[in-house]
Amino acid sequence: MKNYERWREIIKGLVIKKIADFFYVETETDVYESKPRGSFKKDKQNIIVGDYVDISILDEENKKAVVEKVYNRKNMLIRPSIANITKMILVFSVKNPKLNTFLIDNFLVIAEKEQIDVVICFSKIDLDEDKYYKDIVKVYQNIGYQTVEISSDDNIGIEDIKLKISGNITVIAGPSGAGKSSLINCISDRFSQTTSDISMKLQKGKNTTTYATLLEFDKNSYIADTPGFTSLKITDIDKYELKDYFLEFKKFEDDCKFASKCLHEYEPCCGIKNAVQNGEIQKSRYDSYLKILNDIKNFEKRRKY
Repeated sequence: MKNYERWREIIKGLVIKKIADFFYVETETDVYESKPRGSFKKDKQNIIVGDYVDISILDEENKKAVVEKVYNRKNMLIRPSIANITKMILVFSVKNPKLNTFLIDNFLVIAEKEQIDVVICFSKIDLDEDKYYKDIVKVYQNIGYQTVEISSDDNIGIEDIKLKISGNITVIAGPSGAGKSSLINCISDRFSQTTSDISMKLQKGKNTTTYATLLEFDKNSYIADTPGFTSLKITDIDKYELKDYFLEFKKFEDDCKFASKCLHEYEPCCGIKNAVQNGEIQKSRYDSYLKILNDIKNFEKRRKY
């Protein structure tokens, strides 16, 4: 038996789903229901959806396997946990609900911190006949972010989204009611049935927990079907680090008297504040920065006590 285990075939795969203590690992050929080695629990090493792992096959006919190794993660988001995200689509409706630029900026900070490529998707554009949202779109385009304007009902912008997320592990994030589910269903007509089937399976058993699930819509292209990233709390960012995630700040920071220790808040001779006054940095972005900075400071105070 020991010799058999020693020569058992090792295959690399991607964790696409977790149900209870089982991990469903997709390889080049099949999906295997896998359990981790006992050493994972002993070493307090967790496995989450999006992890790349090595598995050894226990039962080829019934697709049973054991997780032998977890590869280092590029990044990770929590609640729900998902790893190795390469693309984030931020979905914000131009109307119903009202466009919330502060929440956009929150998501952008997390994406920059985790080095995730972002596309800001402005949905329900058919509801804004006067196109007032266009001014907000320009703000983010001028910073350098990719934007897409969509209407799921009229199938506007959907093909552009498909091209941008091809070959990626993509997270769809944004506030409730912005049209995330409609967008996912437009990307592939099989997603409605897939998400329904998964939900039914997850309801079996009292101890079952719902986790993120990766849905494949093309070769090596996945969308994370999650209970929803409607907000992400910024709690583990140092107050002096925050400015690094507002990309438009960088070219003005050399003009700050206190250089890297400038928080761009109350300090005199601040290049960022001067740029805001001169209209070179959008005031709404600077206001978001100050609000997030205040949240971080308050969190640091609570953590001390």
